[in-house]
Amino acid sequence: MVEIASERLGAAGRAEVGDMRELSTVESNTAAAVLNFFAVHHLDPDGVLEAMIEWQRVLRPGGHLVLAAWEGTEAIDYGKASDVVALRYTETELASWSEQAGFSVTRRAVETVEGFPMCAVYVECVKKSPRPCAGEDAGVARSPAGRSPSFQNCCSTTSLSFRETSALRNPLGKKA
Repeated sequence: MVEIASERLGAAGRAEVGDMRELSTVESNTAAAVLNFFAVHHLDPDGVLEAMIEWQRVLRPGGHLVLAAWEGTEAIDYGKASDVVALRYTETELASWSEQAGFSVTRRAVETVEGFPMCAVYVECVKKSPRPCAGEDAGVARSPAGRSPSFQNCCSTTSLSFRETSALRNPLGKKA
């Protein structure tokens, strides 16, 4: 996937693999977009917010976050096929965490996925422009426990950072 994304992006951006909660190779306020498709289900709720806070850090003001996840409230049961832990999240949860992390939610949708026993939730956001407050980091949430991100349960995702937002004219594929 990373190789395909890198080929398609060419000089317009780069694709990386790493822990979505710690994007140390990406400087603050430099990315035009972060795409995360069907990876946050490997994080608990605190981990999802930690990842969103990190995405907010790397995105420049007005940068886009496009997120896709499995919709629901229970864990995903892979049966005997895998012992991987995966969680489903509601549209409301993902939108709320996005706002807590400093994003404005611009679009959200739940859609049926043909051939799958569960729906997908899509959330599209824009990073808010900072509004400095005395002694505070404007628009940046802290993890629910007020701690730095924990990397005990590292998992990989593909995060794409684009230099230009023109590649994201319609990320959810909806007609305007």
